[in-house]
Amino acid sequence: RGAGGGATMGVELLASKAVACMLTMGDALLLGGNFLTVGDTRVNYVAAWDGNAVRALGHGVDGHVLAMARFGERVLVGGSFTRATQPSGAAVATGGLAVWDGSAWDQLGCSVAGTVSVLAVDENRIYAAGVIPHVCGVRCGNVAMWDAQLGWRAVGEGVAGGGVQALVVQGNNLYVGGGFSQAGGRAAAGVARWDGFRWQAMGSVGGSVHALAAFGEYLYAGGQFQTAGGRPASYVARFYSGEWVPVGGGLNGPVFSMQAFSGCVWMGGAFTEARQQAGGEAVSAPYAVRWCVAEQMFEPVNATSDAVGPIRVIEPALHTVHAPGCSAQGACTVMGQN
Repeated sequence: RGAGGGATMGVELLASKAVACMLTMGDALLLGGNFLTVGDTRVNYVAAWDGNAVRALGHGVDGHVLAMARFGERVLVGGSFTRATQPSGAAVATGGLAVWDGSAWDQLGCSVAGTVSVLAVDENRIYAAGVIPHVCGVRCGNVAMWDAQLGWRAVGEGVAGGGVQALVVQGNNLYVGGGFSQAGGRAAAGVARWDGFRWQAMGSVGGSVHALAAFGEYLYAGGQFQTAGGRPASYVARFYSGEWVPVGGGLNGPVFSMQAFSGCVWMGGAFTEARQQAGGEAVSAPYAVRWCVAEQMFEPVNATSDAVGPIRVIEPALHTVHAPGCSAQGACTVMGQN
């Protein structure tokens, strides 16, 4: 499929159900989701693909994988599972966060209670969030952090009124997005900032925030909302100098994933059109689009109307963006854009 400025290519990689997260490690692409098989290989919710063959990570985990992150040479895997299974067949009680070192699974300090929906790594610190009541005996309000010296700690009082679906680190700040209504015990609708000492509200977003991306001094947010900071913002907005502003004329459906990459903010979701300005002419953009920051305009990634269904994750790798979408039958393919 042709796409603005590049060629979109399909690869022969078929997951039995939705792909929820991806991670590039060297020459391998790791996939996580609610699938049991990729191609003919039984993988149990998490797999690695080297461009030629699919392999399982041990015998996988026992529930949906929602997040992955690289920590040194290890892979952090988060989700709604409770244990991982070693290559030998032995089970490890991990809770919702497991660590794969290339040959075996392990806990990160203890079994993590709850569902880990999103992960972020900042040098030697790991942030985990989702619906997490406590970890290693520490009450954490759905957001927790770990480092090698102090182990697991709470991030202030965390958030309440809903879970966390997005994390991004920008400088000394941790930004969280989701469906929550409070952060640090104060009103904070859908998005909030932790500055290392306290939680700060960032104005009201009129719905759930599913994705965040940092680009320069801007914070981009996408999700299921029509307003941000009291202004019209169709499913995507950006925060700068204390204010939310729209991104062009927005999209016509929700955003599930965002990545800042190669001068643009790439977005995947359930939308089919983008508008360069409010009320302007619609640009066909089935399920994926990029907002090019210097040009201040949307460019489609899938230029054909027969593109695969809603895209829930985008992962940059060198000069490729992998974007899995799912058909109505649940089968998912992986595509790339050069």
